[in-house]
Amino acid sequence: MFGWRKREVGFEWRKYVRTTVLHRRAQRRERIVQVRRSLAARAADAARWSWNAIANSCRWVWAALVSGGRWLAETARNFAVRSARAVWAAVVAVAAWFAARLPGVVTALGSGLRRAWLAVARVLGAGTSAIRARFPAISLPAPVKKGWQAATARLPALPAPAWRTLGFGLAVVLVVVSGFGLIRSGSGLASLVDMPFLGSKPIVGRASVVSGNIIHVGGTPVRLYGIDAPETAQRCRTSRNRSWQCGVQARTALARLVGSGEIRCERQGSDGAGRVVARCRVRDSDLGARMVELGHALTAKGDPAGYGSRAETAKKARRALWKGSLETPQAFRDRSWDTAKQQAPKGCPIKGNVTSRGKHYVMPWSRGYSRVRIQERRGERWFCSEQEAIAAGWVLTDRS
Repeated sequence: MFGWRKREVGFEWRKYVRTTVLHRRAQRRERIVQVRRSLAARAADAARWSWNAIANSCRWVWAALVSGGRWLAETARNFAVRSARAVWAAVVAVAAWFAARLPGVVTALGSGLRRAWLAVARVLGAGTSAIRARFPAISLPAPVKKGWQAATARLPALPAPAWRTLGFGLAVVLVVVSGFGLIRSGSGLASLVDMPFLGSKPIVGRASVVSGNIIHVGGTPVRLYGIDAPETAQRCRTSRNRSWQCGVQARTALARLVGSGEIRCERQGSDGAGRVVARCRVRDSDLGARMVELGHALTAKGDPAGYGSRAETAKKARRALWKGSLETPQAFRDRSWDTAKQQAPKGCPIKGNVTSRGKHYVMPWSRGYSRVRIQERRGERWFCSEQEAIAAGWVLTDRS
């Protein structure tokens, strides 16, 4: 045994002797390497999870800020519109009040003229008395003498005519005359309330299409003036009784007209939901007129925008909506509302849905309405009217 240990230098005994110590050392090294790799992988996963959480939080905060800003802007605009209408109603009431008192103004004017005439008569009477005192021999005929005596009789002290009242009455007359002119030239005082405000700025920006007649321009919901288009869930029938998605086609047609360029909308008023009603153009093309001309929209009741000739052209050419039987968009909305109202809690059929893009409300006639499930634990809710949803800060969307 001692001789074996004294062998020549350079003998690699590790190649011949497999010890348990070396084997365990190799296993420990392998486990250390595996632990290091596992820790590195977990650190990378934790970093990715943290980054995703931060990104989602930022998106949520940004969506909340945008939604709050839109709500504030819409609230301010509605307050301005209501204030302007209230001021105009007050002006009309004041004008009517003064017009009702116009006879009193005329009476004051006549009284002033009468007092002026009596003052002139007093002066003439005083002059005549002086002449008669100077020349007593002058004899006047009896009728003339009687008239002069009446003129020279002592008159009560009269105040000066109420010139302020007279001027105010003339101002009221001008207001009344102007009002009659507006009524004759327009559609009456009711149209003055809904007419576009003088000096109101147009809405300019890029647009996204919600339906065949509703777009969002720079975050502002706008309904196209003078037209009515089928809703996205509405289907029409051809002359061969084939069903086709006329609502989706109308939205697609409007999206093609809008494109990706800048759009300019001139305010014409607002609708029942508080949305801006405007005449919108892309370059020199009137979007409402083009939609009617292509047959994807109908003229609004009374044809306020003057698109009647274009509608007749589309009807004769049997374009889009005119190629078969048609249920008017308003009739479809009424039918969809009544059906959804019977199934909704408390008869409130508008669904408030929360998504990654924010809070949006879905109307009963929107495509995909039946697929939306309200989860109150997520803050989702039902609305009874569009005004209620908009006032709560929710935005109209169309699920497709």
